[in-house]
Amino acid sequence: PEPEPEPEPEPEPILNYEIDGSWSIITINGQYGFNENETLANVILENGYSDINNLRIVGIGYNSTWNDFIFNYNSGNGGKPNKLHIENISLITSTINDYAIYSRDTLTTLKNVTIKGYSGNQNETGGGAMRIRNADYRNDDISHNNNNPTISNVLIENCCRGIRLQDCYNAYISDCSVIDVTDNAYYFASGTYNSSAGCYNCIFINCISIT
Repeated sequence: PEPEPEPEPEPEPILNYEIDGSWSIITINGQYGFNENETLANVILENGYSDINNLRIVGIGYNSTWNDFIFNYNSGNGGKPNKLHIENISLITSTINDYAIYSRDTLTTLKNVTIKGYSGNQNETGGGAMRIRNADYRNDDISHNNNNPTISNVLIENCCRGIRLQDCYNAYISDCSVIDVTDNAYYFASGTYNSSAGCYNCIFINCISIT
């Protein structure tokens, strides 16, 4: 008899979740988030993530994208891990009037990330690319500087706000580009709206803005 054909290999999952020590790691290989259940909130729920762990979100392969991504410390989309790191991925939307990333009391870092479309439609002012609040990078186990930037090589397009740091310490942001935003591209903010408070020892360097 003819031999049975070999079964087709299972396709590689687009999203993978694993725990490595104190880190919960989400990897994206391809295009994710185009089905309504493909949200960070659902990934957290399905995998039992707790913000007692740090969280790393990394794209692998070519053109890894998470559509309609939201990390928000206050809405079941991530909580307040000690550390949040996002790398090698595009976060895009055409519908969300909010921040892609809104963290609080979390040492948030980004590398090689593209963020497009958040509060990017006409008259949308609810968010933008990111709002990093109360992050004290003095508490990190490595110094943030030119050799270890907090945020580097991030491209932001067609959002309301670009990179907003609020009441942070020792952040080092380098080599970023912000294009076509309707509010500030880069700014250090004070939660009290008082110029005597806000961010301390923070720097933007080699960053550009194009309107």
